[in-house]
Amino acid sequence: MTKPIAKGQVLSFRLPIDTPNEVIQWLNECKEKGVLGKTIAQLVIHSFRTKQENIEPVTIHLPSSLTDNEKSWLALPETKEVLGALLFRLIQSPHEYLSFSAHSLPSVKQKQETEEEFYVDHEFHNRLAASFFDDEDE
Repeated sequence: MTKPIAKGQVLSFRLPIDTPNEVIQWLNECKEKGVLGKTIAQLVIHSFRTKQENIEPVTIHLPSSLTDNEKSWLALPETKEVLGALLFRLIQSPHEYLSFSAHSLPSVKQKQETEEEFYVDHEFHNRLAASFFDDEDE
């Protein structure tokens, strides 16, 4: 697992091979003025905030029978991101993902009879999240 990014940390990245010449020229001008890092940081923060503004929250009512471990897992940002992506796909094309009837779902009583301790496999969870959100430019 890689070390998390911290405030004040130096980051490096590659520009895509198809970066327009105008962008390269603008970046060089920023570098000459000594504001390249500050400018890129402002662009990243602005992009993130814009992305956050475009996300509409959705409330999903969950059964009260969830264990503390299940609730903790659901509170993880990665879990929310993966569940959001799954819900988005389900909303976009429900016929592809729904092929069961209400009678095939276990009742709460059946679940309690067969319930085992909920365990979060963080390594699997991280691989799953990464597979949903692979960078498109790599």
